[in-house]
Amino acid sequence: MSSTLTGEQPRATGGAGAGNGGAPIEALREIWRDVLKLDDVGPDEELPYLGGQSMQVIQLAVRVERTLGVKLPLQVLLETPTLRGLADVAEELRRVEAPR
Repeated sequence: MSSTLTGEQPRATGGAGAGNGGAPIEALREIWRDVLKLDDVGPDEELPYLGGQSMQVIQLAVRVERTLGVKLPLQVLLETPTLRGLADVAEELRRVEAPR
């Protein structure tokens, strides 16, 4: 199993942000790994410490919208810089935006 940039072993998540069997956090993890060119990302690692620059933040926002169907404002990505936090926000936005 590969470690994250900080040497932390990835953890399975089943709590906050797990949603549909962990789908939001796992989808976000894959997006971050791809955009940031990392082997893995822990749920509590912060985007700025992983090398996230402004252009990458924009790429992340676009990929999140395409993949999860949720539009995360750039400010949210900057104010909520962890996978776990963004998964929670994405789940909340899904609930709010879901057709009734």
